[in-house]
Amino acid sequence: MNVNAGNDATMNVNICYALHDEKGSFSKFVGTSMASVFMHTNARVVVHLLHDDSLSAENREKFEALAKEYGQSVRFYNVEELATQGLIRVLEAVPEMESSRFSVAAFYRLFMGSVLPPDVHRVIYLDSDTIVNLDIVRMWREPVGANGLAAISEVAITHDFPAPQPLVESGEVARERYFNSGVMLIDMDALRQRATLIDDSIAMLKAHPRTFCYDQDVLNYFFSRDYHELPALYDKFVSIERHFGISVSDGIYHYAGKALDFFIDDDPYNELFLNSFCQTPWFSQSMIKNFFREIQKSYGRWRDVWRISFNAAAGRERIFCGDGTSERFVREIFDAKKGEPYRVVVDDEGNLFAGKLIAEMKKHRNALYVLCFAGLDALRPYLDDAGLRDGVDYIDGGQYLPSGKGGWELTSGDFFDEV
Repeated sequence: MNVNAGNDATMNVNICYALHDEKGSFSKFVGTSMASVFMHTNARVVVHLLHDDSLSAENREKFEALAKEYGQSVRFYNVEELATQGLIRVLEAVPEMESSRFSVAAFYRLFMGSVLPPDVHRVIYLDSDTIVNLDIVRMWREPVGANGLAAISEVAITHDFPAPQPLVESGEVARERYFNSGVMLIDMDALRQRATLIDDSIAMLKAHPRTFCYDQDVLNYFFSRDYHELPALYDKFVSIERHFGISVSDGIYHYAGKALDFFIDDDPYNELFLNSFCQTPWFSQSMIKNFFREIQKSYGRWRDVWRISFNAAAGRERIFCGDGTSERFVREIFDAKKGEPYRVVVDDEGNLFAGKLIAEMKKHRNALYVLCFAGLDALRPYLDDAGLRDGVDYIDGGQYLPSGKGGWELTSGDFFDEV
């Protein structure tokens, strides 16, 4: 179905989001994306919000107030209630979803065909971390493919540097056809014809345990061959655009990963996000207070880390551990004395000599081991089993290193996510 005519002021545009908000702090991202849509169009917009029981009454009221402010409307669909059995089967098939970097809401888009009412014939699906910097009617009028779907390939989004994908590596999806599921135009009538999509998705995920993008991999497995490829302007990855120094222009900006970082001075992409966020009910006096409270809490946690590390090191021999290329840098950071030992516990391929390290640590309990390598979190259970205690027998030296040298990077998004 193509949409090529009609007056913008009388046109109805359906937009769908998916939301899981266990801490109550994620709704503001969906609200910010909604505001960006409303700010740039004269069309009538109906937002279809797929959610679960984690949506609080307070956030629901804010979504309603935002839509009302712009003369638009929002409809709510509790996927846990409307697609209970299907959702249970999907989560049973992919239990690792609970600990992945993707929210369970990523699966909700697979239920659009059964959850959205039959009078919804066409939908633009947007991830919650998108900012629409154009009139959404432009995308609404684009054609869809033979299978009812239109999307943007990751080759185009990443300027020909897409992340490795198991389905591409196995040859089941062509590299140039693998698309990002965060921005899609969907013919709902065509989607509803796939009555077995959920069962087929479960079978696909079981047959391809290496997949890690879950819903995106499912959609690519079934739709990549015949979808219509949209221009890249509809799904601009902020991290890529920033890397290449591309100016902000018309388009849909996708803040995937940790692309939002207010610590970057005079960044146009952060300003674009804030311009929309400040128009939402989530931007308030209490939000500002909570933001500074999170900064204060973070500073308090760091003071505890400094105190514990300082006390643990007092009067004890320090033994530094890392890879073969980091010794000089680690010694400079910690002002290591000439006689303080450095152990190479990670080989050139990145393999950690865990057994050897733990055996030595158990033997030298009077020393404090300063562990300066990636993967310490995965090692902690084994250190616990050996009776080796964080802050007593060892400290995480990596947290003191600069981000470019293996240390973790602090972004303002870490605070903003919690507010």
